[in-house]
Amino acid sequence: MYICGISINIYIQNIIYLIIFSVLAGTYISKKYVIKQNRCYLISIINVLLLFSSLFFHGMSDVHRWINIGPIALNAAFITVPILLICIYIFSNSGHLQICYSLILIIAVILFLQPDASMLTAFLVALIPFYYANKNKLWKYSWIILLILAGVSWINIDTLEPVSYVEDILILAMNISWGYLFCFGLSFFVLLWPFFKRNHDKQYREISASLGLFFLCLIVSTLFGNFPVPLVGYGISPIVGYLASVSYVEKNRI
Repeated sequence: MYICGISINIYIQNIIYLIIFSVLAGTYISKKYVIKQNRCYLISIINVLLLFSSLFFHGMSDVHRWINIGPIALNAAFITVPILLICIYIFSNSGHLQICYSLILIIAVILFLQPDASMLTAFLVALIPFYYANKNKLWKYSWIILLILAGVSWINIDTLEPVSYVEDILILAMNISWGYLFCFGLSFFVLLWPFFKRNHDKQYREISASLGLFFLCLIVSTLFGNFPVPLVGYGISPIVGYLASVSYVEKNRI
């Protein structure tokens, strides 16, 4: 971004928020604090409301993905969906599958209404371990609904123009040198590695794989549309969602 002449006022925000939320994530990992089921109800309600509230903020080209707080525009799904995935797995491990399926459908409908084909597809892919482990009478119906919503989202994909340092960060790297392109690919490997490291506890192995698939799908989907490149491209929201995910996985790694 610096080499391409993009103002430091833009990319310095990524660095500042990365430091702040890394400290918060490290603090969470170091404390003896466990997210219990009763806390998950409140966390789920807050995050669903935040995700839903994006539909009421001023969007662009009929796309409503952002929550505007003064000059800052936060992509609601990048923050809330990883946290809600964790809640879904906590409810699942407690045997509350009806709550899980209700949450899944609510999230999917909101993402469909935003619309966000990339995020909806990543959410669908992230649920593969969940559906594999919970094949009851409800899983087929919710799975079919999610597939339909994701398919329609890709057919009616949004027409937002890409921003070079958000959606076209890969092209920027390619235009600089092959070395930058190599570092670009290596960075994604490093960022995804925490989710696919060995965890001997089956319960946390599932959520770890789920979150890994979620971020992997978000990265891959940028090749098929003008979607934000998470973590490497500019954006505060992916930093928050990613560090929340990594801190939960690392805290519970056995």
